[in-house]
Amino acid sequence: MTKINLTEKNKDYAVFLPAISFIYADLLSKNAEEKYGDRVPPLLPNGLDSLKFLYEDKAMFNYKWGLYSAGHAKLDIEKSKVQEAFVQDRPRDKTIILGDSGGFQVAKGILKFDWKNFFTPGGKNDKIRMDILRWLEHTADWSMCLDIPSFSVSLGIGVNTVRDCMAYTAYNNEWFVNNRVPGATKFLNVIQGNDIASADEWFDTMAPFSDPKVYGDKAFEGWAMGGEHMRWWKLILYRMIKMRDGGHFDGKDWIHFLGTSALEPAVMLTAIKRELVKINPNLEVSFDSASAFVSVARGLVYTENEYDMMRKNPRFGFTMDKAKDNKKYAGNMDRMYADIVPGEYETFVTKTPVMDCYREGDICVRGVDYESKTSWDSLSYVLLMAHNVYQHIEAVQEANRRADAKQVTAIPQNVLEFIDLVPEVFASEKPMEMIQNNSSLLNGLSKAKFTGAPKTTTFDSIVESVPPLVMKEKKEVKETVSNFSSLFDD
Repeated sequence: MTKINLTEKNKDYAVFLPAISFIYADLLSKNAEEKYGDRVPPLLPNGLDSLKFLYEDKAMFNYKWGLYSAGHAKLDIEKSKVQEAFVQDRPRDKTIILGDSGGFQVAKGILKFDWKNFFTPGGKNDKIRMDILRWLEHTADWSMCLDIPSFSVSLGIGVNTVRDCMAYTAYNNEWFVNNRVPGATKFLNVIQGNDIASADEWFDTMAPFSDPKVYGDKAFEGWAMGGEHMRWWKLILYRMIKMRDGGHFDGKDWIHFLGTSALEPAVMLTAIKRELVKINPNLEVSFDSASAFVSVARGLVYTENEYDMMRKNPRFGFTMDKAKDNKKYAGNMDRMYADIVPGEYETFVTKTPVMDCYREGDICVRGVDYESKTSWDSLSYVLLMAHNVYQHIEAVQEANRRADAKQVTAIPQNVLEFIDLVPEVFASEKPMEMIQNNSSLLNGLSKAKFTGAPKTTTFDSIVESVPPLVMKEKKEVKETVSNFSSLFDD
C-alpha cells in the first residue's frame, strides 16, 4: 500500500478541517473489526484502521487536522475515551484537533440552556459549561469559546436580540477564563455579528478576553470568525486590517473561519493567511466543513472535482451524485466506480484510493431478503464518509495549486482578482479606501444573508450546507444599502 500524506501536500495553504462526524468517530473507535468480521472490505489493506486518517501508521491517507464538536460528543470523559477513541487516542504530537464548544448546537436547541436563569451561578447552566470546558481541555489542542451565535435570534430558542447573544457569550467567556486550566487547551475568541454595527460592537466587547494585560495566562490565545465575518469578504478584509493595526494578532497563533464548504473561500483564505504570517509567522488560518460527512447521511457522495471555467456553465467545485443503494448489488464483487457513466444514477465516476477498495456488495450489503428501505448498514455510511473526506481534502489542495498557477481556465476570474488584491490591501497606506474602492468585486464574491451585507440566493440557510450538486449560473449581486461606507470615512 502506498500511503498518501495529505498533510505534506497542504504546503502553506489555509488549513481545511474536516468536521468529524460522531458516527465516524464512534464506529472507528469500537472493536469494529470483531463486530463486522467478514463485512469489512477485504481490499482495505489494514482493515478499518485504513480509514483512521489521523493515524499515519496504518491509514491509507494521513491528514493531521480535524475539528470535533462538543455538541455531538460524549461529554462524560470516561465514556468519550471509549466511544470517541478515534479522536481521544490519536497521536497528540502528530495531530491537531480543534474542539468546537457546541455553540451551533446551542443555537439549534440541541444543547439547552436555561435562558431565564442564564446568569445565575450554579445549577444546570454551570453544569453544561463545566462539562464542555473539561471535555475540551481533555480532547482538543485548540478550542472555541462557548459563544451564542448571533443567528440564534431567528431560531426561536429564547434568545431575542443580538445583544442578548453578546451578553450571554461575554458571560460564558468570563466563566471559561475563571475556570479553565491554563495550557490544557488553547482557546479561540469567537467574533459574531448579524450586521456591521453589531459585528463591531461584538469585537469590542470580546477583545479584552484575549488581552494578557487583563487576564494574564488565562487570556484566549486565538480568534474564530462567525456571522458575517465568515462570508462577507468586504467585512473580512476590514476586520483583518483593523485587527492587524490594533495588534490583535500579536501572540495569537490561530484564526479560524467557521463552516464553509465551497472551494472559493479555500483559496481566498490562503491569500489572507500568506499576508497574516508576515505579521505573525506562527499564525495558522483554518476553516471547517461537515459536508463530507453530512452528504453521506443524505445519500450523496463526491464523484469528481471540477475546475473548468470554459464550459457554458462554468464549474469550480465539487460534484455529487446519489450513491449506489440497491439491494440487487448485495454480494456483488464489482468495483464501486465506472469509467463511463451508462446513464443510470447508481453508477458514478469516482476514483480515489479509498473508493478503489470497495466493491458494490461492500456498500449495498442488505439484500432483497432484508426488511429495510436501504441496502446500507452503519458501516456503509462510514466507508463512504472516508471517501468523501479524502475527496474534499484533495479538492481544496488542488484548488490552491491551480490558484497559485493562475490557471484562468480553472479558477473563477473574480477569485483570481481577489488573490491579487489581498497583498495590495495589506501593503497599502490606505487599506480601508482600497477595500471600499473594490466593493463590487468583494460583494460579488460574498454569500452573506445578514442585514448589513449583500444578499444572494445561494445561502438559503444559515446552517452548514452540502455543496450543490450542480453549480448554477450566478446572478448579479448588487450591494445593498448599508452603513459600511461610513467605516471608511477619514
